[in-house]
Amino acid sequence: MRLVRAVPALLGTAILLYGMLGLLGASGPSPLGRWLLVVVVGWLAVDAVLTPVVIAAGRLLRRLLPDRPGDRPGRRGAVRVLVGAAAAVSGVLTLVALPLVDGGGRDASVPSALPLDYGRGLVLLLAAGWLGVGVAVAVLLRRR
Repeated sequence: MRLVRAVPALLGTAILLYGMLGLLGASGPSPLGRWLLVVVVGWLAVDAVLTPVVIAAGRLLRRLLPDRPGDRPGRRGAVRVLVGAAAAVSGVLTLVALPLVDGGGRDASVPSALPLDYGRGLVLLLAAGWLGVGVAVAVLLRRR
């Protein structure tokens, strides 16, 4: 089991070091300053915005989706786990897709730059995911 954890940790560390060396060796107008700005803003966004939203959503889900009848106390029901996982994946997918939906970087003179309707794609992916969760929840509830 140690090897299973050590290999990804070593790989991630090597990738991080490679990126840092590239950043420090880059020429041009202060990429280190821009990088630090992105890291600090990202860190603040996660700690000040994203974390409270995730905690509030989790508490709301806990109230809306109580434990299944007959479950041992403290054991989470399968419905709550499915809905919680779908909500987490939806949130991450939305965060990743927002810059594409916004169209930042789109240039009319380069038709191949961001050529798709990313907003529609995001909606379709979210709808397909939640449809799958709905079917799984319906099957679970019907089995009871």
